[in-house]
Amino acid sequence: MCSGVIAGLLALVTLIVAACQPAPLAPMAPTEVTRLPSVTVADQPIVNGTVTIAEVVSDGPGWLVVHAQKDGKPGPVLGHSAVSDGVNTNVVVKIDVSGATETLYAMLHTDAGTVGTYEFPGPDVPVKVEGKIVTPSFKVTGGLPMPGAAAPTLMLGSTDELGEFLVDADGMTLYAFLKDEPGKSNCYGACADNWPPLLVEGEPVAGEGVNADLLGTTTRDDGSVQVTYNDWPLYRFAGDSAPGDTNGQDVKEIWYVVGPDGELIREEEEEAATPTVLLGGNDALGEFLVGANGMTLYIFTNDEPGKSNCYGQCAENWPPLLVEEGEKPVAGEGVPGKLGVIEREDGGYQVTYNDKPLYFWAKDKQPGDATGHGVKDVWFVAIP
Repeated sequence: MCSGVIAGLLALVTLIVAACQPAPLAPMAPTEVTRLPSVTVADQPIVNGTVTIAEVVSDGPGWLVVHAQKDGKPGPVLGHSAVSDGVNTNVVVKIDVSGATETLYAMLHTDAGTVGTYEFPGPDVPVKVEGKIVTPSFKVTGGLPMPGAAAPTLMLGSTDELGEFLVDADGMTLYAFLKDEPGKSNCYGACADNWPPLLVEGEPVAGEGVNADLLGTTTRDDGSVQVTYNDWPLYRFAGDSAPGDTNGQDVKEIWYVVGPDGELIREEEEEAATPTVLLGGNDALGEFLVGANGMTLYIFTNDEPGKSNCYGQCAENWPPLLVEEGEKPVAGEGVPGKLGVIEREDGGYQVTYNDKPLYFWAKDKQPGDATGHGVKDVWFVAIP
């Protein structure tokens, strides 16, 4: 009897204790931690004109911009590289080595303007965390320019699209102007404001990969000395803001970057250029010049060398062979003479052959027609 009572009491106590235990907690879902924008970089040498940033955490698309040091704080921009939203590792930035200092800064910028285009000054401002710009410094342990060496005036830069081209000592892209003459600048006033000439005091210095034999100077109308390369006066573009920018390329089809061989890099020339003037002919007259469309070209004996005297109704009957401003006419196979361009009084740019302006005849209907030959004894097919 007593043992039964005791067993019952023990069971009751067990139930009471169990009822007092707290209910087990449901497992909590893991919380995703959002990292603040940051830049992690170690001291390092400059290798092949680049530095590597170990980690960049960006809130949205952005830019990692490398600055030289000036007065103990970030100074001139040496280069930049795009970064994506989130964590980016081992970000390689090509820099202008000639401007590098013993201490560099890796500054994080937003990409708030046109995505993929570095716009600062502009909308792509530096990123701040708790009111401070994200820009750690790091030491350069090797690869700096030798002290005492003359800083090069011209160096080579490159992009995937254009390949190698000339840049100045700050790494800014240099351009040539199709309206210049060999060794002579025709860019002054507002033109020079938008396209500042590359000026020097003393002799220009060729950097690695630049042909010193092509390097020269020309004296501008204001007495300043402008650098030339292969007789092309060289200019910067006010629309470029950092090394690697090529916003001046192909502007108005008269401004182009210059390759290390001294030739202008014109993207359209990568395709086969369509000849402006070719050889044609017929059984009656033999060979004569024709346009790209195969239509016969004529000369006007009342013209003067390098000057057209055909305007108004005359030009409606005899349309001049025109090209775009700055375009150089291309001779087809077998065309032996010299092609040129003159500016007409009506603003057009007319092709010449051995200084004779070239025209079509409105009454010719198809290639091979030469019905304008001998008209009024002043119009004749253009003979090669």
